[in-house]
Amino acid sequence: MLDVAARFARHRPCNGGGPPHRPPNPAAPAPAAGRTVAPVARHDPLAVVGGVLALWIRGIPFSISAGVGFIALFGVAVLNGVVMVSAFRRLQGEGHALDDAVERGAAERLRPVLMTALVASLGFVPMALSTSAGAEVQRPLASVVIGGLVSSTLLTLVLLPTLYAWLGDRRLPNVSARRSKPVRCSG
Repeated sequence: MLDVAARFARHRPCNGGGPPHRPPNPAAPAPAAGRTVAPVARHDPLAVVGGVLALWIRGIPFSISAGVGFIALFGVAVLNGVVMVSAFRRLQGEGHALDDAVERGAAERLRPVLMTALVASLGFVPMALSTSAGAEVQRPLASVVIGGLVSSTLLTLVLLPTLYAWLGDRRLPNVSARRSKPVRCSG
């Protein structure tokens, strides 16, 4: 089986006649990777505040299901942060200055971030209000996600653009130079 995979890896009928594919150099760091990740990573721990506050308001102790709720919360919070930062980077690549890219990107991604958080929160409302059998497992998870998404969304829309404008790369990345031309296959 490995011989077949190795043979197909070497045979590239549709490489456009160019040089063989070379994997990226793992020793070469991405130029602005740390500056891109830092705002998203710094706003995620602040999303915990909403989840802990929701547990405290409802008088629910921390449990395994609340921990699972925090994991789900981090997933949605990171998704919203990546959506926002990718808009900033795309606009910078199109030639906008950092401050202009942050302002336009925040306005452009307001609706997708709000819809993601709203859909996730509304999906957990029946679990949060449940009083039937098994509700003691469902309520902590739903409370953490709903409370955390409220704080996370506010932080994504307010704090993340501020952090990116402060920590972002002021140089305009030349995105078009890094893109390769599409390969056309004949056959």
